[in-house]
This record gives sequence, structure tokens and C-alpha cells, in this order.
Amino acid sequence: MPRVMLVGLPKKQRLQVEGYFKTVGVTCEALPTLENAVEKLPADPPTLIITPRPDPLEALYHLHHTLKKSAPATPFLVLLPETKAAAALEAMNAGAYECLAGSLTKFKLLTAAKRATSANGRTLFGKKLVEEKIPWGTVAFAALLFLVVAKGINARWNGGPAATLNLASATLSGIQWEGRSLWVGNWYDATVTHYVLKNGLTEKRRVLSSDEIFRMQDSQPILVCDTPESLVTVGFDLKFRSHQRALGLPTLETSAAPGTNPTGLAWDGAHLWSSDGQTGMLYKHGPDLRVIDSIKSLIGSPTGIAWDGGALWVMGGTPLRLAKLERRGAAMVWRGPYRMTNFMPPDVPASGMAVGFDRIWVVSGGTPHMVSRPLKEITGQLDGWK
Repeated sequence: MPRVMLVGLPKKQRLQVEGYFKTVGVTCEALPTLENAVEKLPADPPTLIITPRPDPLEALYHLHHTLKKSAPATPFLVLLPETKAAAALEAMNAGAYECLAGSLTKFKLLTAAKRATSANGRTLFGKKLVEEKIPWGTVAFAALLFLVVAKGINARWNGGPAATLNLASATLSGIQWEGRSLWVGNWYDATVTHYVLKNGLTEKRRVLSSDEIFRMQDSQPILVCDTPESLVTVGFDLKFRSHQRALGLPTLETSAAPGTNPTGLAWDGAHLWSSDGQTGMLYKHGPDLRVIDSIKSLIGSPTGIAWDGGALWVMGGTPLRLAKLERRGAAMVWRGPYRMTNFMPPDVPASGMAVGFDRIWVVSGGTPHMVSRPLKEITGQLDGWK
């Protein structure tokens, strides 16, 4: 009965090779070393021997010499870890019928085994071998499906929060989304809270978690905005302050507000902007918090501003309206205004706004809830162009 002797193969590779030969009805015998094989060959030679290239190479010469003397019809194949012509040539010179390098596929191994035994007039197995083609179309479809599913799961995991969030206080003022972080000012408690939005597959799990709470020592914040250099607030005393993010929010710089009714703060990536509800002006501030430029708001009496990465959004008016100020070359162009119908209850005035997750978020000093609406939904309610 045909038998293949496997000599010195690692366990994982041995099991792989045994599985290949089992499909064609050939049994395998495993020996740990070539010395063991040489001792057993004279009494019971196999049909074929398969072994890795040994080091030193003398063991192959000893095997070849024993086969010539005791089993001249038994060839041997040598497995190489990588394709190297010099290593293969050395093994062939030592008597190997053939060398197999690289990935060991079923078709590659069985055809080499059949070829080696047939050359010596023996039949290892009669089954016809057909190379298995890799179904690249199926593989590509499966890979694409995996990417789509993974992308969908990732999008849900990193999705936005519920449309309404409870911030546990009815004395809210300034808010600012910063990626998955939210800054919230509370004028009554004189605190600024930094929240982090948790990840999760459902909105119920994507909740805000309080990360840091800063209590101010010298003012009550009615507006808050985080910048790369410092945290900026506007207090009831109508002073702009830049703060070190540390216990007590130590003040770094102070500047008087340009108007008597500051209503919004926003950072555009280079400058700080503020709005004033009395004058209806938008102010651009320099590093020392002083005004370096100003523009008249499209919406009278603005009650909040926010930056979305490409434009400045302005909220205000009665009834509530939204407008967008975006840069076109060297000029600034207004879009809107847009109606914010039924956004807040009639008796609840808006006291702060933010843009995040493609939504407008609004808070009021009279309710602990922060409510939102998709930007696309609001910008579809155009009041007119100016």
C-alpha cells in the first residue's frame, strides 16, 4: 500500500500535508529526524519521503546513500522555507528529486509527489488532480460586503447623540461642540463643564459624560468658547477673559466687551468671534481679545453664533432665524436667513447655540435641555436671500 514518510516536519505543516494526502487515499508516517528514517528504511521503505532541508546538509547525502543501497525506487522531496536558487541546487545535488519552496498548496504538493514516484515507475495514487481556482469574484464581493458592514458599524459606533440632551441644569448659557466634546457654561454655579460624548451602537448608549468641571473664582460665565491657547469666557461684568485650563480657571488676559449685550462666542480656527444683541454686530478679536474687525449681522439682535469648520452661523431675531456667513475669496457672503420654526417653546428664549454632528444645538436659561435639529432641515426653510 502506498505510504509517504514525513521526516522532521513541524506539527502544523505535518498536519497540513497529512490532510492533503488523505484526500487521495494515501497514508502518512511521521518521523522526527532523518537519522530515524535512515535506520528504518532498509526494513520497510516507503513510496516517497518528504523532509525540510536540514542543516547541516550531510544528513541529505546520508539519506540519498541509504536509499540508493536499500530502496532505489523511493525518491525524496525537500521543502524550502523560501525560494532561493542556491539552497535548491544544494538539495538537488544531495539527491532530492525536487524542491518545493514558499506556500505549500494541495495541488502543488500532490502533483510533485505524483511526478516523483511516477519517474521511478511507481504509482502513489490514481486520482486526477485539478488545480482549485480561487473564486476572486466571490472573494472580492465578500471583502466589499465586509467593508460596507464594518463601515456601517463604525459609523453607528461613532454616531451622534440623541436630538435632545439633558444637561441637568436650568441656568445654562454658552455651549460649544468641539469634535465629540461639549463645553457648557453655567452662570448660576459659575462653572464651565467639559463633557465627552461616549461611543455606542445606539443613541441610548451615546450619552454625555462629565469629564472636567471648572469653577470660576472671579466671575459668572454667560458665554464660553475653547481655543487652542486658552478657554475664553464672557462674564456678567461684560469682560472677556482668557483662562488657563486649571483649578479656578486662572485669568490670563482681560478685555472689555465691545457691546453691552454679548450673546455669542465662536472660534474659527484663527480668530475669536463674538456677537452683541444690542448693536446687532459681529466682532472679530485678536490674540489680546481686542476687536480687530466687525460686520453687521444679517439677523437683528443675534442671540448666538457658532463655527462649523467652514462658516459662521448666526441665530437670533423674533421669530427665531438662522443665517450663515461664509468666505468667498476675499469677501464674506451671507446665506439665509432660514426659519427655525417650532425650535423652542414660545415662552423659552434661546441663550446659546452650537453646531455639531451636522445639527444646530440650542439651550435656554429656562430649561435644562439642549435641543437640536438637522442643518439640512433648517436650511430648507428659506426666508429670503440678502
